[in-house]
Amino acid sequence: VLREIGEGEHLPVNLDGAALFDGVFSALIAFRDGLRANDRTAINAAATSIGAEIEVALQARGEIGARMRRLDIVADRLQGDDERLRSLIAEMEEVDLTSEVVELQMRDMAFQAALSASGRALNLSLLDYLR
Repeated sequence: VLREIGEGEHLPVNLDGAALFDGVFSALIAFRDGLRANDRTAINAAATSIGAEIEVALQARGEIGARMRRLDIVADRLQGDDERLRSLIAEMEEVDLTSEVVELQMRDMAFQAALSASGRALNLSLLDYLR
């Protein structure tokens, strides 16, 4: 089973249980049978087989550890990317409130002055229009 851990990056998240455990169970069954039969040769062969299966399990454990390390690295990278993006968004959205208030007041004064000037220039009443 593959899972996507990044754009174009896929990582297997499982191991084949049959490949990992069938040999262990076969070796344990052979060991049991050797003990029941009191056959030292079969016991030694099964013990050697169990040792080999332990190596297989250790290799699988190492593979899982490597995958987990890779996931940790990807998670750290993604967390860093997330923090950088949040910082950039904050910088883009952040407003200097004082300067914005001053600019708004200046625009309001300019608007009020324009209204006043146009009101004086266009001081027409109906009587002024009829003259």
